[in-house]
Amino acid sequence: MAEKRLNDWPNLARYRDENAKVLDPAKNEQRVVFMGDSITDMWVQPRFGGFFPGKPYIGRELAGRRHRRC
Repeated sequence: MAEKRLNDWPNLARYRDENAKVLDPAKNEQRVVFMGDSITDMWVQPRFGGFFPGKPYIGRELAGRRHRRC
C-alpha cells in the first residue's frame, strides 16, 4: 500500500477502470463531469438517492484525502 501511494501519490489511477468504460458522447449529447468531494463520488448509489437517473453525468472525487466510506 505504501509503495502504491509513493508511485501514484496524487491517486491518478483511481478512476482508470471507470474512465475506460465511458463511451464517446453521442452526437449533440450534453455530458457533464461533476468534480467534488466524496458525496459527488457516491451520488450514483441508490442508497444516497441516485441523483440524475438516466443522465450522462459523471461524478468524480477530488478530495485532498480519502474519506471513510459509509
